[in-house]
Amino acid sequence: MDIIRNDNFSFLRMFMLLKREWTANRSKLLMQGGILVGILAMIYFFVIQSSYEDDYGVSNLDDDAAYILVFVMAFCANVAAEISASLICNNLASKSGKINSFMSVGTPLEKYAVRFIIYILGAVILLFLAIFILDFIRICYVSIAYPNYDVKSIYTVICMEFPHDASYSIAMFLLAPSAFIFNQAFFTLMSSITPTYTFIKGFAVSLAIGVVANLFFIVVLPLFYWIPLTKLTDTGFCALLIFASVMLLITAAVFHIIAYYKFKETDLR
Repeated sequence: MDIIRNDNFSFLRMFMLLKREWTANRSKLLMQGGILVGILAMIYFFVIQSSYEDDYGVSNLDDDAAYILVFVMAFCANVAAEISASLICNNLASKSGKINSFMSVGTPLEKYAVRFIIYILGAVILLFLAIFILDFIRICYVSIAYPNYDVKSIYTVICMEFPHDASYSIAMFLLAPSAFIFNQAFFTLMSSITPTYTFIKGFAVSLAIGVVANLFFIVVLPLFYWIPLTKLTDTGFCALLIFASVMLLITAAVFHIIAYYKFKETDLR
């Protein structure tokens, strides 16, 4: 038991825990990953079937599907990452799961790191790898089947096609990833607080917060039109976006720290 309560972090022990976690849950993890990739593939198939048509009388048609997929994949990636993050502490939802976690040889930090690697980092890698491969397949297929289209990748659309200014670049390449990381961290925290039905509960809480925030911006904020925030210059708006991004990242880090201590408290009971 002394080795279990040893606070010295060991990468070797973490690797052994990771291997054990993968061996014990390989079928479930592969099934979950397969379902995710399958859903993304079906969305790609539907968009391809509904967005392209044979019209050889016109060349260099705009690739509207790429623009659609940017927003659809952004939404799907966020939802999938939130669902995955909500599973990070699901092994503590039952008494047997708690006992199994407690009896595993490793510190709580090592155990949490293993869960973080699988359900946070692993989910992100799988998501973007699947989207990259599916988009590559779409480009190859459309280039052959519909040569009259000027087919683009969704990454080209994000980086090249939208109107570029400083605020767009900050929002797309700093604020959007920060919001993605924040969402994952929020559902991770929810999982540590309530390991059962985490995604549903987290969605309900985030929806309630979103409603209150929208009411504030729609109803309350216009009453204070004299506040300098409503008269920001472009530079000030960019600074505000950067500030928001930094605050989201700091809050995400705090959420993960709290989630770890909640996980540690449960694991050592």
